[in-house]
Amino acid sequence: AGVVADTATDSFRSLGPGYTANGVSVTVSEPLTPSLWAALEYTNGIALATEDAKTEGLAETSAGLHGEAAEAITASLNGRVLQTGTKLHASYRWQPRRLVTAVDPYDALSEQAFLSFYVRQAVRWGDRLPPGLEATVDVTNLLAEGYRPFLSADGRTLYLAQSPRTVQAGLSF
Repeated sequence: AGVVADTATDSFRSLGPGYTANGVSVTVSEPLTPSLWAALEYTNGIALATEDAKTEGLAETSAGLHGEAAEAITASLNGRVLQTGTKLHASYRWQPRRLVTAVDPYDALSEQAFLSFYVRQAVRWGDRLPPGLEATVDVTNLLAEGYRPFLSADGRTLYLAQSPRTVQAGLSF
């Protein structure tokens, strides 16, 4: 039926006709303060789309995927807190809900879907911690937008998403 399920990873692949994409992105950025920048990006390209239905079978949805011309807009703020050295990035990317892939999947920020944040902070505690130690938090698709539920043949609900909601954090040396 054009769907290959992988029970080991609890994921699936959807097989379909060839898909190619192209597009163009234009970005304008402007400093708001010496340590804060605002940027606006407009993207026009080809993305995989499906009909706007509530829930349907995975095989039917896979067969109905098609390339479609679409547009996306991303607004972002990038900055640094001068007193602490904290680096910040916040962005929101909007694109039509019927799309199941990013409009420009090869863009450097295409994985930062919808509402996303990135914070990087130097960690210091006198001489007790090594120099250059930094804590990072990366939150992608905080509002879990862009998810399209599809029902598999065995009755389990699977999710085909433009970008999953993720929270990653750690230390870098």
